[in-house]
Amino acid sequence: MFPHERSLVEDYQGRPFVLLGVNNDAELERVHTSIKKNKINWRSFYDGSGGPIVRQFRVQSFPTIMLIDHRGIIQHAKIREGLDGEIERLVSVAEGAGMVGDLIVPEQRTFRDKTGDHRIVATAIAREGDNIVLLKEDGSEITVALEDLSKADQRYLRTVELEAVAAVIEEPAREVGDEATEDFRTFSAASGGYEVEARFIEFVDGMVKLEKRDGKVIEVPMEKLSDGDQQWIRDQE
Repeated sequence: MFPHERSLVEDYQGRPFVLLGVNNDAELERVHTSIKKNKINWRSFYDGSGGPIVRQFRVQSFPTIMLIDHRGIIQHAKIREGLDGEIERLVSVAEGAGMVGDLIVPEQRTFRDKTGDHRIVATAIAREGDNIVLLKEDGSEITVALEDLSKADQRYLRTVELEAVAAVIEEPAREVGDEATEDFRTFSAASGGYEVEARFIEFVDGMVKLEKRDGKVIEVPMEKLSDGDQQWIRDQE
């Protein structure tokens, strides 16, 4: 597989594609030997034997190839046939969404505080707890409390989070072989532009809690889900 992987890295240079490897050799010295011998030209993480990465992603056999799209959603948890074609499709979709290389082309907007007296032209680039990191026009970053922004901006940021895999609540990943996963289903956004395979946990105060296959839990506003998903969730109560 190494020659094919090297060619992928070379063929997709300058496009929104990143190849990441996870090495599970018991000894780190073997990792260094493998990198030199196979001329690995992509980033490879050392996870050790049965390390946290393997457990987090529930890898049960080797090699396992996963494809993750530009929004961070696992599109394929295990793929072999049609790999090249699916990579090209996902890369093209990422480019259509404004991605260049491994950088997102910023979309700026005017953010206002809740008093309406202050405004700033910036791009939301990250969420840190209850704070939002904004990238200003001059390239500097500022961090503001979400509650200090206008209601309209808060609603916008909730939408952005949904399209970008919502707000992730860090919870311990399940060990391989834990609870069965037959309860998983595909949930879709009301806009039709986002899908996630997850297991329904609960619906409280207008928020739907879902568990993804990687063990992470996300919360999504009920109204952001498709009509079909909303009805399905009501039926579970």
